[in-house]
Amino acid sequence: MSKIATWKNFDSFVSLVISYSPENVHRDGEASKTEVKKTIARLNREWKQLEKLEGKKVTEDDIWGAFLEARKK
Repeated sequence: MSKIATWKNFDSFVSLVISYSPENVHRDGEASKTEVKKTIARLNREWKQLEKLEGKKVTEDDIWGAFLEARKK
């Protein structure tokens, strides 16, 4: 069984990882500092909620590791 198959919320974590990219957080330089702070705070809250649902601490490296492992197969 792949690592991804054991994750309940893998797709949601991947979506958040993408949302954390600088281009998205800063909206290609158009977001104000306040908007950036609010966006990061919201993403952090969503990440913590997903961790609770998953029942474990999850890092971005965990997500990319599982993703790359699945691509090898």
